[in-house]
Amino acid sequence: MTTDFFASAEAGALQRTFTSTFQDWIAARAQASASDRRSSRPFRSQSIAVYEDMWTHFARWCVARERPLASIDQVDLLAFLDQLGGPRAATLPYAKRMLSLIGRVDAFAARVEGRPTNAAIAQLQALPRFRAAGQVDDVLPEFLSAGETRALIALVTEKPTRAGQTTRWQDVRDHTAIAVQLGAGLTPGEARRLTLTQIVVAGGRAQGEPWALALPGNGNFPARQTPLARWAGRQLAAWLTIRAAQTIPGDAAFPSTRSGKAWSKASSTVAFQRVLARAGITSPTGGTFKLRHTFALRQLERHAPHEVARWLGVQDPAIMERYRRVLYRPVDVV
Repeated sequence: MTTDFFASAEAGALQRTFTSTFQDWIAARAQASASDRRSSRPFRSQSIAVYEDMWTHFARWCVARERPLASIDQVDLLAFLDQLGGPRAATLPYAKRMLSLIGRVDAFAARVEGRPTNAAIAQLQALPRFRAAGQVDDVLPEFLSAGETRALIALVTEKPTRAGQTTRWQDVRDHTAIAVQLGAGLTPGEARRLTLTQIVVAGGRAQGEPWALALPGNGNFPARQTPLARWAGRQLAAWLTIRAAQTIPGDAAFPSTRSGKAWSKASSTVAFQRVLARAGITSPTGGTFKLRHTFALRQLERHAPHEVARWLGVQDPAIMERYRRVLYRPVDVV
């Protein structure tokens, strides 16, 4: 989070307070033991990035109105949540998640500062508008609609159509990394770290066309093999041809540079967001994890839950139950 250098000294001090409070909260969670209760365990890097973006937006709003965290009231909070429109797409789940984050950071700050928690936050969470399914873990997964899915597939598989038209190899890399997230249910990190040896080509229906991905186990998921959609397999084959033509060394399927340098999380996140924006998908919630969720929902329409869970590497039944809750609703999933 950055400070506006044109702000007053008071505003600058308040901005620094919001920034340091959030950073201290994250640091305290990072020091927690993995055996601690769920509300105290360290966050994953993906969660930290999402929470920092949310907190930055809230902090800027408070600083502009000279509202310290401890003194913000219900009217202020409602005004902030109600103005979360435009590109932030303030759906009720997103507003609940924002309110939950504010409450959790305030509870931490209250313990550090030796003050009571801000009662306005809890009072607002108790309102009927926010009470039902108010916990972060109760929010159903974000996913793409049928129209968004079609638009994204069309974009990432698009070929040059005009004579002399060329495409940068980095653009094809970005499109293909998105394709394997939507077409195989990979997380953004798995797509970024995918290696050539994890791409399964032998035994497929079309010669030279990838049809599955064999992913190693890690701290979050067991080792697994997940099928790759035919359109995504064709896109991956096209990218591998381009990658070979660029004579890129190393085993990284999606390198950052022609020297084979690993793709950083920050750089890949920007690239993924850019591709989604080009497809007209601008909601800030969910990131590209919504591609994994869309894959899961598409497969649950056709396959048994235990099989889809195996492809995703999911071992927690509660996660599959959330997907089923989405399917129970009359929504346009695919």
